[in-house]
Amino acid sequence: MRTDVIIQENERGLLYKDGKLTRWLDAGRHTWWNFGSTFEVRKINLDGGYTYLTAEIERLLPKNAGELATIESHEIAILEIDNRPHSMLRPGRYILWTERFPTKLHRYDLNELFLEIPEDHRKLIANEFVNNQSVLPYQQALLYVNGKLEKTLDAGNYALSVWRRKLDIRLLDLREQEIQIVGQEVMTRDKVSLRLNLIIKYKIHDAQRSVESVDNLYNAIYSETQMIARSFIAGHTVDELLESRVEIATSMRAELEPRSQEWGVQIVRTDIKDIVLPGEMKQLLNRVIEAEKEAAANNILRREETAATRSLANTAKMLERNPTLLRLKELETWKEIAGKVQKLTLITNTSDLSNLLSISPNNASDDE
Repeated sequence: MRTDVIIQENERGLLYKDGKLTRWLDAGRHTWWNFGSTFEVRKINLDGGYTYLTAEIERLLPKNAGELATIESHEIAILEIDNRPHSMLRPGRYILWTERFPTKLHRYDLNELFLEIPEDHRKLIANEFVNNQSVLPYQQALLYVNGKLEKTLDAGNYALSVWRRKLDIRLLDLREQEIQIVGQEVMTRDKVSLRLNLIIKYKIHDAQRSVESVDNLYNAIYSETQMIARSFIAGHTVDELLESRVEIATSMRAELEPRSQEWGVQIVRTDIKDIVLPGEMKQLLNRVIEAEKEAAANNILRREETAATRSLANTAKMLERNPTLLRLKELETWKEIAGKVQKLTLITNTSDLSNLLSISPNNASDDE
């Protein structure tokens, strides 16, 4: 029985007779007669760029058919075809097909922890060989190799070899962060139960200490602040808490800072956001405040009345000692009244009327 096989220009063929590789097939038509044997053709696509090289293929491989390459056990390689990254090659032996397109092999030594790998090559590398780590400008990363701190990574992109080593990367946010402690039930010194809402703002300034000194930084700050707040509230009355909440928050921050320094943290600010009183206590305080305001208003009114009376008494004494000033004040008063009415009639006693009607002889002759 006759068999015909056509190998395309971008292909090569391997002819197996009864399971044994016997011939290398170049591009073109190939014919053979079976005569009771079983034949199989396995085609190789040269556009794939490479093929695993076995001893059988190497035995039949024509000279100059391709470029042989060996990737060592501590290496990986990126194969570029026509100047474009195409494939990652694992440790092993390969034949690179150079007839169709220009090829180039880039090798990376996995013995090196920090690898200089271009970004377009990183996309092809499996995670089992390289860990690609990005650190943003507001972040810092702690790199542990086999349980030991190797380096602190600042902002940038890193390609880290994981070959025969265990990596642990702790990524930390160095920006100012906020913790809200909400609805804490506490009792004041004067036995008043209330609910407290707190805000703590902090920043990490020592990345290594923040990771190694405490298991969970957020929980540690939360719990420590919670205990400090309970202690401070228990030592103050409701009135002191309402009047000096800023001072109390500052004192709480001062007590929290020594512990936070041990964790590599700077406490930026602590605030008592809300003090929620029970309903009956709120009504009682409102009545107290209302009474205090009313008493203050009455005091002000009494002071004003006393001052007005004192001023009036001083004026009366001055007028009593100076009749002319008294007369002028009287005339000034009549003038103000006359400006507000259409007709004004004044009735005085006889002596005043005589004084007003008396005319000196000189004045009478002048009138005539």
